[in-house]
Amino acid sequence: MLRLNESTLLFLLGVLLVSACKTPLKTTDVSLTGSYDRNTLQMSATGYGETEEDAEMDAYRRALDAVMFRGFPQEGSSVRDPLIMDKAKAVANHEDFFDKLYSERLLEEFILSSSSAGKQKQGGQYESKQNISFNLRLLRKRLQDEGIIRKFGI
Repeated sequence: MLRLNESTLLFLLGVLLVSACKTPLKTTDVSLTGSYDRNTLQMSATGYGETEEDAEMDAYRRALDAVMFRGFPQEGSSVRDPLIMDKAKAVANHEDFFDKLYSERLLEEFILSSSSAGKQKQGGQYESKQNISFNLRLLRKRLQDEGIIRKFGI
């Protein structure tokens, strides 16, 4: 008969508890899909929400966050580095702007076009896949006007 020592038994119990309580994290796919010129950026993003509209707005927010705070290091991308290097500092120093950006839907000002690439409801939550084209020129200008980023070369 197999006998487990106390430490092995505690370890296995811990693994069981952690795996049983863990909720799967929803991650988003934000990827470039084309038009890597200096003024526009086309991407695909997936968002989640309690309503279809919330899920769509979440996809827009995730795409914009990727442009502003993550960048796309792929060859040919006009946003290899993030537009904003220090997210925590920028959000802390410009809290009003970022509140408006998301809560008052200011982010829609930077969207040239969008189309749904699919919506579905799973377990009470909607998932929305969006193809989005952003106006990078306008976004950069707005971030410069708000004092969040500086003009190139200054």
